[in-house]
Amino acid sequence: MMADTDFDRNLFDLNADVLDAYAEVFDPEKFPKAEIAPMPDPFTLDMAGVEVKPDLRLALQRTTKTNRLRTGFLSIRYAKGKPLSEDVGKWQSSLLFACRKMLDGDDQKAAEHKLCVTLDAATGEFIEAPGDAVSRFANMEAACQSIAERWDSIEPPPNAIVKE
Repeated sequence: MMADTDFDRNLFDLNADVLDAYAEVFDPEKFPKAEIAPMPDPFTLDMAGVEVKPDLRLALQRTTKTNRLRTGFLSIRYAKGKPLSEDVGKWQSSLLFACRKMLDGDDQKAAEHKLCVTLDAATGEFIEAPGDAVSRFANMEAACQSIAERWDSIEPPPNAIVKE
């Protein structure tokens, strides 16, 4: 892709590095047993006054043997040359699970832990939403509420550019 600025050139080169690194560890057997589903329109969660924009890369779905639809999301994480902490991946996958449950609306049983996964592009590992994903999401909401309550009283660091 053509780059008009040094920033764009650097970004494109880094993106290519991520793809090269993932190609080295890719194993199709590890991909969740599901098909790719239509993505929802981008959305923002209001978590107790803190805006959170989930990084959704793929929507996943599968039909069970009893003809029930199960759904999920996939997100990708990459830190150059460093594997993602499993705990961080579980937190991110828990957010994906909560988002899927919110979007599934009336069918609260459609979201499936095994289909809400964070891909660590450095290792090729898929980290599923854990069994305590609902509790983790409640903890995220509580943390956001604490942040929102204190935000206005926090002094920005020196030389910070704060947008109003």
